[in-house]
Formats: sequence, structure tokens, C-alpha cells
Amino acid sequence: MVPTHCPRCLEEFSAFADFDAHLRQKARCEERSGKIEGITETVKEKLSRRSDHSVDEAEQWRDIWKIIFEREPPVSPYIDLDLPEEINWYNDYLFSEVPKRLSRKDVPQSSAEGKLVLGTVEEIARDWKNLWQQGRVTAI
Repeated sequence: MVPTHCPRCLEEFSAFADFDAHLRQKARCEERSGKIEGITETVKEKLSRRSDHSVDEAEQWRDIWKIIFEREPPVSPYIDLDLPEEINWYNDYLFSEVPKRLSRKDVPQSSAEGKLVLGTVEEIARDWKNLWQQGRVTAI
């Protein structure tokens, strides 16, 4: 869980009283850009809500994914047992690393460019899986 942080200067506070005092200062803190790592209070609140039991587990998983990562989830929440374990690791790596690298390059995932890159990565992973299943790829 991420400690309470100032949305302007991104300073972290371990105690809410310190955070409150920071917000009440007469001199306004300097605004800084950046991204908070971990789960924010807002995300924690969204995750603590009851899930919709009228939908299946896979859809509940997708809802949680969207809350945490703020982007569309992979096609399936399940490990693809038809592929070697290394391929699943590679897919996991791609889908966790690409958004981080976009963020470092100041390309929001929600922007047209970010969506294009993420969509392309998903397309490449899907194509690679199909090639593997057709026996056209035998090693990484």
C-alpha cells in the first residue's frame, strides 16, 4: 500500500496528521510531475468494493485488472497451458514492462499512441502464440 501522498508535490506521509498539516500550510507546495508506485487510496477504495457476483470469475478478474492497471486486460486471466512456461513468462513480462516504459517516456497508456503500442504488443503476442500452435516456431 502506498503511504498517503500530496497530489501536488508527491511527498509521502506515513501519518495522516502530517499529511493534513502539509495540506493546511499557508505556502503552497511546488507541483511536481511523476507517478506514484503502488496502490493509491483511490485504488484501494475501489478494490474494497464488493464484486458483482452476477458475472463470472474471469470478468471479475478483468474488472480488478482495469482498476489496478487502468488499461484493458489480456484476453484471458488464465495461464495458457498449451504454451511452454517460458512463453507465458515472456507474455507476462511484456504486459508488465511495456506500460512502465511508456510511462517513463511520458506516453500515457490512455493516449492514442499508448493504446496503439499496447494493442500492437497484444497483437504480436497473439500472433506468436498462433505460430507456436501451428508448429512454425519451436524456440524462443
